[in-house]
Amino acid sequence: RTYLLLLAFVANYCFAQNWALRYTIDNEPFHEGLAAFHDKDSHLHGFMNASGEIVISAKYEYVDNFNAGTAVVTTTEGKKGIIDKYDHFILQPIYKYISLVNKVPGMYEVTSDEDRHGLFYNGRLVLPVEYKYIFTYSYPFINYQSQDGISQDLNIITGEVFDYVCQYGPMYLATKNGVEYYYDLNTGERIDTSSIQKASSKGIVAFQDQTTKLYGFKNQHTGEVTIQPKYLTPWRNFWIN
Repeated sequence: RTYLLLLAFVANYCFAQNWALRYTIDNEPFHEGLAAFHDKDSHLHGFMNASGEIVISAKYEYVDNFNAGTAVVTTTEGKKGIIDKYDHFILQPIYKYISLVNKVPGMYEVTSDEDRHGLFYNGRLVLPVEYKYIFTYSYPFINYQSQDGISQDLNIITGEVFDYVCQYGPMYLATKNGVEYYYDLNTGERIDTSSIQKASSKGIVAFQDQTTKLYGFKNQHTGEVTIQPKYLTPWRNFWIN
């Protein structure tokens, strides 16, 4: 009897989900328990759950799938905003474009009618919509450029701002006021480089040929040249790999 009840429940659930899918946009799969659907009469869009129950009524011109509890919606006035699963705007619909940043759940680049850019993350604008450019390819560091061309980098995990950031082996190198800091490539946490230099340099140091003024590398203990002088400058004086 228990088996029959379970079978009936599963069958009913699958029927309800299949019924719901008939009305979702292009039969797309559900995301975080909700799927976008369109109303055939108004041609507007909302969200339903797997049982076919309407959770957010069809009142938007278009909707994106939910991601980290948030979704981009377009109003009938053509403006974009971000809602939560309760249909509350956590970013008001006043923007020209809002695009999800790949590989970072809940992060969106926001663009105004004046083509100024900002960044929305963890339920708030971490960068106001006033910048000329924003680049998100070095997460958790976000590079942004002001209207007058000044470029800086924000660590969105720690809130620190730097003058320059680049990937350096399995780490990020961040500089501020001429001081260098290193961060883990995956976690974004600061690394104590004193131990890294001691453990990873393996006694190999850069040296300059006084005749050619080019740089090579040698073992600082034995003096053996490991790489002949052929470089204009060594960027850093310790090895990672």
